[in-house]
Amino acid sequence: MIRIVCGELVTGRVLATVPTTDTGGGWSTVLNDAGSVDAVVPLRAREVRARRELLGYLEPTRCYLAAVTEDDVVLEAGPIWKHGFDDNTGELKVGAAGLMSLFDHRLVVKVLAAGERAQTTTLSWSGLSLGTIAKRLVQTAMSHTGGTLPIVLPDDEPGTAARNYPGYELGVVGERVRQLVEVEGGPDVALQPRLVDGGTRLEWVMRTGTSADPLLHQDGDDWAWDRGAARGSLTKLSVDVDATGVAQRTWAIGSGMETALMLGTAYDPTPLAAGYPLLEATGSFTSVIEQPTLDAHAAALADTARRPWQTWSLTVRADASPKLGTYRPGDWARVHVPDTHEYLRPGRYRSRVLSLSGDLSASVSVKLAPTMEHR
Repeated sequence: MIRIVCGELVTGRVLATVPTTDTGGGWSTVLNDAGSVDAVVPLRAREVRARRELLGYLEPTRCYLAAVTEDDVVLEAGPIWKHGFDDNTGELKVGAAGLMSLFDHRLVVKVLAAGERAQTTTLSWSGLSLGTIAKRLVQTAMSHTGGTLPIVLPDDEPGTAARNYPGYELGVVGERVRQLVEVEGGPDVALQPRLVDGGTRLEWVMRTGTSADPLLHQDGDDWAWDRGAARGSLTKLSVDVDATGVAQRTWAIGSGMETALMLGTAYDPTPLAAGYPLLEATGSFTSVIEQPTLDAHAAALADTARRPWQTWSLTVRADASPKLGTYRPGDWARVHVPDTHEYLRPGRYRSRVLSLSGDLSASVSVKLAPTMEHR
């Protein structure tokens, strides 16, 4: 169902399909982060020992691993970072991460002219969308000698955002991109791998949300899974509930110290009347100097602390509709829960796909974004 291939990172050239043990491989892909690809190679197997070139194809940082479906859809791909050889079994575990992981090893520094010092330079962009500034960070990292990668960059989008990155900070590209994602209205960012040139080469398409639609998601209808269908693709639905963040009174900590410390608070006594104990939570906002702003932060904390958060994990068949490779992290999904379910209330629940993971079999784990518990 899933095969693992390896290749040259800088050129994207596919070198080989990696021979693995029957269960020796796994993959994951995550919204706004690097996923993973793993392969377990039986080095003592006769057919593997005959391939003397194989270890050279699995060289850390120079080569990549990619998890590919039978329809040649690349689920995740990126540089190899780890080897682990087990002398008892003769197996080599090769660990790779999505291409986004490489940008945790690239710095935000301009290409220096002769005699120029990094600490006296600044990269500045304005009049652009946050997604295009993320593109500029990646583009600049690739402009250095040896920095080229097979990434297809998106078109520029004008906007009102501006960012300055002094060279003396030696900021990490991956961290700076994540900071753009995490601000209010920040865009999703993905490096989506795909096979090109008849399957002989791999490239990554950089996708970013826009100012009008910052979320990356599918076009068209939500993907649908039905827990009540006898022969459906959804075979398991697990639920985790976390109430450790629940609070009826929240405190926002602002600027100042000791008795001059600024505090904002919000309080909802309604649950106490229903028999719940008083719970409290705090948040730090030390740069805030305006009381109304601090009170607004406290109210926002209260909104997220009102009820427990629950996370759904689905186990689905890769070869049934919707088929693996058609849905990705960030897409919207709708799950039908029948009235026979032992734990959840019946209905149709909508959430975003947060991550996907699996091995080399026809089973896929789909994690949905946490949602506030319904009562």
